[in-house]
Amino acid sequence: MGWLISNDPNFGRKEQVAEILNSYKHNRYPYSTLVDHSQRGNTLYMVLHNPTRRPANGVEIDRRDQAIDLSALSFDLCGNYRFIAVYLLSGPKRGEEGGWGYKSMDESAGPGVNDCPERLLKQSQMDDRYDWRKGCREVRRLAKVRREWAKGLKAGDTVLYPAGLEIVDGKYVSKMRRITFLRDYSKTYFVGQGEKGVLRFRWDRVEFPEAVRAAA
Repeated sequence: MGWLISNDPNFGRKEQVAEILNSYKHNRYPYSTLVDHSQRGNTLYMVLHNPTRRPANGVEIDRRDQAIDLSALSFDLCGNYRFIAVYLLSGPKRGEEGGWGYKSMDESAGPGVNDCPERLLKQSQMDDRYDWRKGCREVRRLAKVRREWAKGLKAGDTVLYPAGLEIVDGKYVSKMRRITFLRDYSKTYFVGQGEKGVLRFRWDRVEFPEAVRAAA
């Protein structure tokens, strides 16, 4: 599904989120309903309940069809399950007209965002063959390892930080530069000395030592 953008310049992110949530809050059988949600910046995560059918291998089973013996079907084919929907939010760039909009998908599509809260992840009943939830948990685990490692940094220590891409053996890889750590700033940023002077840098982009990662 592509992006759906409002033409109303007064339609902001708050209004867009409210519209999405309300569209599921008032749904009735056989449509999906809202169970739980969390907004992380420009990403809206929702746990939805599908009360009627679940597609598998190109087949859709409708629980209202009394001719089907649902007890003989695997969970893959039965309805009445919970899954995570992901809505990417975007507003107009400077000089552009219009309001905010969204692009939606569910967890089976392998969304490119991975900061879904554990509270929502554990409510999903989608098949384990989808690796997205596992990826979210791994990103969160590594973030915790990075925070613990960062506590040991002292002013003057150097860290590796991405500086664009370069081609190595025919593949694009991140080109790294050395940043001198000066002080902590927040959970998101630290202050460091780089080629362009003293700036704020993101903790989540720091390449922490492989030995620390492997030992975690």
